[in-house]
Amino acid sequence: LAGACIVASQAYYALYVMTVDPAGPAVPSLSNGFDLVAIALFIGLMASLARFRHASVLSRVRYIIDALSVSFIATVAVYALVIDPWYTSLGVTTAGPRVLASIYPVLGGHLLFGTLRYVVGSRLSRWRSWERFVVLGLGCLSAGLVAWPLWYASAHRGFGRPFAAAPSEALWLAGLLFVLGASIYRH
Repeated sequence: LAGACIVASQAYYALYVMTVDPAGPAVPSLSNGFDLVAIALFIGLMASLARFRHASVLSRVRYIIDALSVSFIATVAVYALVIDPWYTSLGVTTAGPRVLASIYPVLGGHLLFGTLRYVVGSRLSRWRSWERFVVLGLGCLSAGLVAWPLWYASAHRGFGRPFAAAPSEALWLAGLLFVLGASIYRH
């Protein structure tokens, strides 16, 4: 499902670039909505690999509330300390790109931390091969999300020329290929 959301996101983006505006849709757009749903599904995938089913319902609810609180605080901190000064200097004045540039790295950090803590740290020696591909894919997707503000600054404001956007795109592609490889290997 997460892969289908990514495909829908990229199809919408590509269609928009080809038919409406070569610069791409405004941020946020339907493409970003599909991306956020995919991120939520990937976080769910990570949680399913973490073996949370042994925890009580109360422990799970507390974990979710704690994670949401940390996400909110981290998003505000990233916005205030990094995105606001940087994007102001680039001339990005609209709220949508600024908010997404604060949210994406935090979600990427959650996905990366969760993957390392709950998946890699828990049972590395007993992994099956397809699980290693999933972890590699989630790690690449996480790093690509953390670098999203750089991608936006490059793609929409010319920051660092087109080369600054390349690492994010390469990480996203590699992540999706690893997850696809894991699903093929698993089945």
